[in-house]
Amino acid sequence: MKLWIIFRKKHKIARDYILESDENDAQWKEALGRFLSENDYARPVFLSKHDHEMAQFFRTVFSKNDFIEPFDFDAMEVEFVRDKKKEDER
Repeated sequence: MKLWIIFRKKHKIARDYILESDENDAQWKEALGRFLSENDYARPVFLSKHDHEMAQFFRTVFSKNDFIEPFDFDAMEVEFVRDKKKEDER
């Protein structure tokens, strides 16, 4: 599984990362939470809205209001990165 994590400030990309994990797509929250903790970023509150968006659109957005701890950005976007070669083989 690959996740593209984008931190936005004033509608521009302030930072972005590609997170590669051996976990399956259903475990994206655990992989994201671990990445955020290891890199000293605030962790968001995961709502059913985020699960639904990831299942339907393969991406979700966490606003500043989704964080309990101070968050230095306006939003965090998380998107599945699909490997085109693997999808073409299916």
